[in-house]
Amino acid sequence: MTHRPTTSRRRPRRSTAARGWLPNQHGAWAMLIVPFIVGVVLRSRAGEPGGAWLIPLAAAEFAAYFAFNVLGLWLHAAPARRAGFRPALITYTAITAVTAVLVIVLGGRPLLGWLPVALPLMAWAIWQASRKQDRSVTSGLATVALAVGMGVVIRFTSPSQIVSSPEDALRDIAVFVALFGYYAGTVWHVKSLIREWGNRQARRDSIIWHVAFMALTTAAAAAKLLTPAWPVFFAVCTARTWWLSAPPATRSTSNSTTQSISGSTTQFPPHSATAAETRRVTVPPATDPPPRRPRPLQIGLLEIAMSLAALVIAIS
Repeated sequence: MTHRPTTSRRRPRRSTAARGWLPNQHGAWAMLIVPFIVGVVLRSRAGEPGGAWLIPLAAAEFAAYFAFNVLGLWLHAAPARRAGFRPALITYTAITAVTAVLVIVLGGRPLLGWLPVALPLMAWAIWQASRKQDRSVTSGLATVALAVGMGVVIRFTSPSQIVSSPEDALRDIAVFVALFGYYAGTVWHVKSLIREWGNRQARRDSIIWHVAFMALTTAAAAAKLLTPAWPVFFAVCTARTWWLSAPPATRSTSNSTTQSISGSTTQFPPHSATAAETRRVTVPPATDPPPRRPRPLQIGLLEIAMSLAALVIAIS
């Protein structure tokens, strides 16, 4: 009697992204990097010292983002699968806590003045994730405000610094408002291309947002608060949203079209006595094929290019 060789089936190992170690939304990384760089450049131009506290601040920002990502995965997962996300959640939370303490030690206690602004945004984003609403518009706006706000913290180590010299701070604040307008606009833009593809209301909201910031930055440029490149930038953002999220183009037809076909050009069977008469047949409506939905990679690469353009404009 022959025995079949037994083969052990190994369970495929889950990727680092699947286990929560690496976020799969790589486009969000630009949202973390660009405001940070802008904050450092504007701080240097204002004559403020850099300081070693910026190094742990960068580590804390990325660790907090990674921790929030894996927290969302942990909250969404079934209880039996949550243990797989626990190592990444504990690691990134610990790194965030340690580096945040180093930021306060090296940067000074005035940085604590930003906590009343940051904590409500953090609480809202976490609460939305607990309700599986982390893809909502309000959750996206909260995370964008936190990311762009990091640049504000770098430029102004405490809110009192803005209050003490509002005229000097106004131009730099305008730059961060423009950055918020762009990255918040990507929340609507990406939603209209992926989760709400074909939804005319989502497309309309995205276009309205970008048009509003195009008008706002135009007024700011007229007041010498922003460079004229910002209105042009938002005009390009509006055009890219309008083009990529365009609805399928169809010819207006009814469910069926009745056409007349002349018997002289149609071959009828010999038994047909009305070959020369006009007959009516029903044919399906003719429509143009719908446009192909943009791929996430294409969307991400375009937004990286737009982020680089926003960075150049912000520091110019």
